[in-house]
Amino acid sequence: MKKYFFNFCFMLGFLLLILSLVEYFLVKENKWKYFKQIKYIIYNIKYNFNDNPKEYFAQKDLPEMIFFGDSFTVGLVCAAEKKDFVNVVKPKIESDYKYKVFNFASIARGPADYLLLYDYFKHENLKRIIVVLNYNDIELTLKDCETLNVLYRKKLFKKKIDKCKLMFETETDRYQGGILKSIDNFFERTKTWQFIRSKLYAFSLLRKYYGKTSLIEIYKNQEGIEYSIYLDLLKKIEEETRKDNIKLDFVYFPDTVYLSDKNEKVWENFINFAKNNDILIHNSWDYFIKNSNSLNMSWSLTDYHPSCKAHNIFANYLIKEVI
Repeated sequence: MKKYFFNFCFMLGFLLLILSLVEYFLVKENKWKYFKQIKYIIYNIKYNFNDNPKEYFAQKDLPEMIFFGDSFTVGLVCAAEKKDFVNVVKPKIESDYKYKVFNFASIARGPADYLLLYDYFKHENLKRIIVVLNYNDIELTLKDCETLNVLYRKKLFKKKIDKCKLMFETETDRYQGGILKSIDNFFERTKTWQFIRSKLYAFSLLRKYYGKTSLIEIYKNQEGIEYSIYLDLLKKIEEETRKDNIKLDFVYFPDTVYLSDKNEKVWENFINFAKNNDILIHNSWDYFIKNSNSLNMSWSLTDYHPSCKAHNIFANYLIKEVI
């Protein structure tokens, strides 16, 4: 009996050692330099920006250009060293086009916020906007619903969303029940579990436990509420900027975790749908395929934000195809 107990303790200790070493490797491999953002509240919604809105409103000498987007546009893992795509393109824009460039992207934000932010930042010096779209922008989250409520009160968006009502009642946009989700909640702060979970997500039956509703399913359902809201928000941004005589471009920055022609590219369903409804979205996918040096250009094994090399590719695409 003592022998079995000793063997059990030995195996348990060995397993814990291995897991500790894996965790150490994943944490070190994911490390990036922290940078301080500007905390800013607009219509009671909290944002974090790379640039200071006070400087934007204060400068009067040059026409201004704004980038809106989410964490990809923030340049989360690259901004500290100014290797994010906005900082890469900024010198050329400011020298060739004489714009003063500002990055008002904010983490975990989407099209509803871009409309609200445009309404807040529009003024006489603003002449150009680039809205950078990403794979998860079609998803409807609790944060989106909070922003949609503000847009509704300001009469910038007229639809009331039933799905938002349910999210407000449960105060979540994620699956909460079951033993598997309880395990996920307990371990989710470890890099080891984040890595394992990313592999489990490949199994469709487990997706509801380890993430939000499959975006693949959303992109394949053109009759879904997500398609309607996404398109209506982009149309409203286009309508407002056209009315104010401001040049606008929507540009798609793809996930860089699987840069292959074998990728199903379901997001192109929406890009084509938008085009058929008079909204042009520049798609940088083919440019990435031609210029990437790897199938996976994400930052690390547990962080799927684009690497700084991917940011450089996107910057070159903007310069050659958009700006």
